Amino acid sequence: MLKNKFISTGLLSIALLGLPACSWLSKIKDGEGCSECTSCSATTDTKANQVLISIDGRPALIAKEFEDYLEQVAEENEQFKLMLQFMPDFKEQLFDMKKRSIIFSEWAKKNGVRNSKDYKDKERKYLDAIRESLDAREFIKQHNIEVNDADIQKYYEENKNKDPHIMIAGEGIKSLGISFSKQAAAEEFAKKVNAGNFEKLAKSKNLNVEDLGNVNKDSMTDERIREKIFNAKTYPTVLTVKDKNGKYWIILAKGKEAAQFRPLEQVKEVIKRSLSPKKMQEMLDLEVPKYEKEYKVTEDKKYFQDAKKELENKMMQVNPTAASNQSAQPEIK
Repeated sequence: MLKNKFISTGLLSIALLGLPACSWLSKIKDGEGCSECTSCSATTDTKANQVLISIDGRPALIAKEFEDYLEQVAEENEQFKLMLQFMPDFKEQLFDMKKRSIIFSEWAKKNGVRNSKDYKDKERKYLDAIRESLDAREFIKQHNIEVNDADIQKYYEENKNKDPHIMIAGEGIKSLGISFSKQAAAEEFAKKVNAGNFEKLAKSKNLNVEDLGNVNKDSMTDERIREKIFNAKTYPTVLTVKDKNGKYWIILAKGKEAAQFRPLEQVKEVIKRSLSPKKMQEMLDLEVPKYEKEYKVTEDKKYFQDAKKELENKMMQVNPTAASNQSAQPEIK
């Protein structure tokens, strides 16, 4: 079985709150499981209703609940989704964590800890946080931010010359090169080589031919090599050059080649993922102010001004110079 170290604190939080809403929310409130929940009780499939964990003879976790939980884990985390597909022991490890959380819950009920003020305060805060998260998800879901094919096509056309996910090679002069540590060796090779026998001659002498790609102004190629290639009058041509590090190069500049791009279908999903956050932010920037106006939202910025002034006064007492510098900082709009 996998070791517990592979489970993060974040996943433990999911394990504690990860059952379908009908199940875990009802257990938080009254500890009775989900016998009254129609979405669970409506299941007639024997396997789905198989009791996986029981407490004192009472069903605490049925197969459908556990499978729903696994689906939620996979939906929330791509890494966990892959682990569930390809690591059989991971499913059992999640089951062990679910059992542990059920034991925690039973202990809490039997020891009356849920009745304490501290517990109820924390419960309210956690439930508020869950509702806020669900509210935000529904808001985003119902205010369509789907990246459509037109968005993807537009991005592809406007960014194909600068997005490394799209561009395979930029427009430039297709070039090959052989480096020599000694000038005499480079000159000896240069006497025998031409554009037609460059690769064949190099192979016969066991020389390493480096593909310099399409050399252009953005290439990482040594600047002296770039300049020599760009200044050639005709192509293909063989060039001799000493780079800035003192190496000697024999270059075959084959000729100009157009930029090469991956087809749109191959990068469609990558583009979609990269555009989604931007699309969501655009939606929020547009829609939130509308609801702010509709709901007559007001805010008191004096709260922050007073806090800032209070901090400045404290800093003045400790370090007058630092406080003065802090006050001079431009306000962040």
